[in-house]
Amino acid sequence: MSVRLKDIAKIAGVSVGTVSRVINQKTSEIGEETVKRVEKVIKEEGYVPNIRARSLKTNRSNILGLLIPSIKNPFFTEIVRGVEDTAYDLGYSVILCNTYDNFDKETKYLNTLHELRVDGIIVAGSYDRNKEKEEAYSFNVPLIAIDRAVYYKNISTFITTDNYSSSEKIAEILFENGYRSFFYLGGPKTNSVAKKRYKGTKAGLKKKEISKFKEVFGNFSIEDGYTLIHKEKNIKDYDVIISGNDLLAMGAIQALREKNIDIPNEISVFGFDDMEIFSEITPKLSTVKQPSYLMGVNSVKMIDKTLNGQRVKEKYELPQKLLFRDTTKVKLNE
Repeated sequence: MSVRLKDIAKIAGVSVGTVSRVINQKTSEIGEETVKRVEKVIKEEGYVPNIRARSLKTNRSNILGLLIPSIKNPFFTEIVRGVEDTAYDLGYSVILCNTYDNFDKETKYLNTLHELRVDGIIVAGSYDRNKEKEEAYSFNVPLIAIDRAVYYKNISTFITTDNYSSSEKIAEILFENGYRSFFYLGGPKTNSVAKKRYKGTKAGLKKKEISKFKEVFGNFSIEDGYTLIHKEKNIKDYDVIISGNDLLAMGAIQALREKNIDIPNEISVFGFDDMEIFSEITPKLSTVKQPSYLMGVNSVKMIDKTLNGQRVKEKYELPQKLLFRDTTKVKLNE
């Protein structure tokens, strides 16, 4: 049988209220000897506070829920780091849920987090959305959407970046540097981020005299990048492969190497996200630096502000930075 608060109080010879104050570190009016005695009994008896009971009483659990598509994707790993670092500093714990881009799993986790009475939820949505089901959900805690658009009602803040404008600028700069035939290696068509990156690329080439453009789509993975480029028989017809993210770009580079195609002299490659795991590869990948860690940091800060009665922006856009490195032949005007 688990040890209860009143059991600790009885053994220590104090009131239940005194034990509660020691647990919650509100000991300014309690003698030092009493505090040490209560702490000693708590440790010896292995007492663990009942978080659910406490949250019912105080209406706060100091727990946040974080839903991401996959911890295997380094972009989301950095978001998790930002969330956990900031949550710890602000006195919260974090429950991490991997949805693996499964909408049903996402909604199941949301229901569980509600049952656990978390103080706030951060969600990077799965690829496929169900607007009707999402709009039927009602949240009584702050909900932060991060990176990917979702349709849940009463979203406190959407933390995002301008994927469209960055992609448009990439295409324009590549064209200005002599690139004329473009192969677009995109992410899932149903994903909001993938859509904006593809549409931005197309916009950057609009009304420009290019010789060729082809697009293919897959998951944001090294495997799909490799497979889609490896089976492309006429890949040498293109000057550059613009990839929807760094994972796709790395798969493309692997396939090009197996085809004995020189990067960037025969074909250039451009990624997106600037994942740290690929920072030491040779040649160094041209890409877009994403503020993924800051996304995590700001998501927690937004929840904390909302819980403390402060207003937050409905949309919070963080800047990106274009990085032209060794996998492209680009000269930028100083």
